[in-house]
Amino acid sequence: MSDDDPFLVALIKLEDDEQYIYAGDGYVPLEKTIHDYIHKDLIIGRLRLIGGWGYLIIRKDNQDVFVEISDPVTYEYFKNEYSFSEVLNLLKK
Repeated sequence: MSDDDPFLVALIKLEDDEQYIYAGDGYVPLEKTIHDYIHKDLIIGRLRLIGGWGYLIIRKDNQDVFVEISDPVTYEYFKNEYSFSEVLNLLKK
């Protein structure tokens, strides 16, 4: 949901059994990773980048936060959180 309106996330789908499934390019381990993510119930979208996994967008403390899916250096999942303006600055680099 986004501002009480349905919000479609093309690569993540929530089934009736509350299991997240990955419906995108076939990278199955990401399905379990997202399902185990502590803030999975706050996911409102995903920003996907060419050549990378991108960011989950979560609504946390009444703010939209961009959470990097995988740290490019340490390969840790959901380690880095950014504001929208910080993501824009990262994308400009």
